[in-house]
This record gives sequence, structure tokens and C-alpha cells, in this order.
Amino acid sequence: MEEKAIRKAPTLASLAPMGIDGRIWVKTLKEQLMSSKDGEPTDAELVYFATVSKSTGLDPAKREIYAIFRNTKQKDGTWKPKMSIQTSIDGFRKVAEESGKYAGSREPEFEYDPDLKITVNDRGTNKVVPNKARVTVIKVIGDKPYETTRTANWQDYFPGDAQGGMWKKLPETMLSKVAEAQALRAAFPNKTTGLYIEEEMQQADQDVDAGVDYTAIKTRIANAKSYDDLMDILGDYPADVQKQITSMVDTKAKELRK
Repeated sequence: MEEKAIRKAPTLASLAPMGIDGRIWVKTLKEQLMSSKDGEPTDAELVYFATVSKSTGLDPAKREIYAIFRNTKQKDGTWKPKMSIQTSIDGFRKVAEESGKYAGSREPEFEYDPDLKITVNDRGTNKVVPNKARVTVIKVIGDKPYETTRTANWQDYFPGDAQGGMWKKLPETMLSKVAEAQALRAAFPNKTTGLYIEEEMQQADQDVDAGVDYTAIKTRIANAKSYDDLMDILGDYPADVQKQITSMVDTKAKELRK
């Protein structure tokens, strides 16, 4: 009977970067993960984080890569901590650059929907923010450049007033970071799969459900036949959503009065 070789799982120490003492590496990983989780990280969490750190070349000791644990609702209704691995947009660019195929990105493009103006209050001043940001990154294969474009929607990523100070101060910058991270992850999947920037994950920290379909709301408003219909639409949503769709409702109300 032919015996099959048993593939052993990698040890944490074996995943240490070249030239780094394995024991120090393990200590760094444990301290890094334990700083953001109640209780001991599991062996699986440690190995996964170590594997991603090694494959990306990002150093957890320098906070180039780190883990965040968020309570996630399970199918049975209970909540359990789930790990996500994060870096900065500079970390993504570093990973892409070290592939030897990264040729930078184009200037971000922004879309402002005149029918669904989104406004935020930044230190007492109301400002209109982009509905969408679009970023294209360039990857060179052989001697040919290939473009990868991704779009990020404001409503999907704005983390709310409590956590959104920088989003309100620099809305274009924050939203374009998300679009760029998505484009880099699509263009360089071997090194970035499972890796996120903080701006992508802040929405997950909200206590309220952010899954609002604004396209469906826009359609409902456009199809409204009376002022009462518009009031019913407003009544179906909480105050923060009402604030975002007020200008659309007002425009439709003016049309109905003609």
C-alpha cells in the first residue's frame, strides 16, 4: 500500500521574514493580535496573520500591517469576533510596487449626482460630497500596460458622523483611497487578497445597519404620484437617511405642484 506524505502545517516561527528571529516574530504577532482582541488569539488566527504578513512583505512590528477584530453576527443570532487584516493605502502601493509591474494610477474621478446631493456638516460648514469615486491603476505585463478601474460609493463607506471626522474634512481623499485599494486588490490579487485599508472597514464598526439601497429610493421618489406618496417614502427611513434624500423629495414635490 502506497503511503502518502502528510503535509505539515507551517509553524509560526517558520513564517518569520528572512533574518528575523522566529521567537521574536512569534512574540510580535501575539502582542499585535492580542492588542485588538479580548483573550488569546487562536493558532489559526496567528498563522493566517503571519502568512499574509509574509506574503505581502509588510512588517507588523512597524504597523505596516495589523489585525482588527470586530463582532460579527452569526447565522444563529450570536456574535463572534472576526479578524480582518488591514494596512494603509501606502501599504497597498508598496506591495504593488514590489511586484515590479506597478505603473502608478490615474487621477481619481468623482461623480456628483444632482438628484441625490449628499451633504455633511464639517465644523459648522455644510459641504457637498461625491456620490462616487473612481480610480484606475496601471499594471505592466511584458511591455503592455493594463488598466484596472474600481468605483466606491459614498453611502457604502461613510462611517457616520461619530467616526467620520476625516471623511467630512477630506471627502474626496477618503473615498478615492477606498476605490484605489479595490483597484489595487483586483490588479495584484496574489499579494493583496484578504487585505483591506482602514477606510474600507470603518463602516463595519457602526452599530446601525448601513445597507440602504439609495438607487431603489431614487426610483420610488421618481414614481411618486402625490405629496402623500413622498411623505410615506420619508416615513419608511430613519432620520439619517431622510437627511440624504430630502433634496430629491423637494425636487419631486415641486414637479407635482406644477
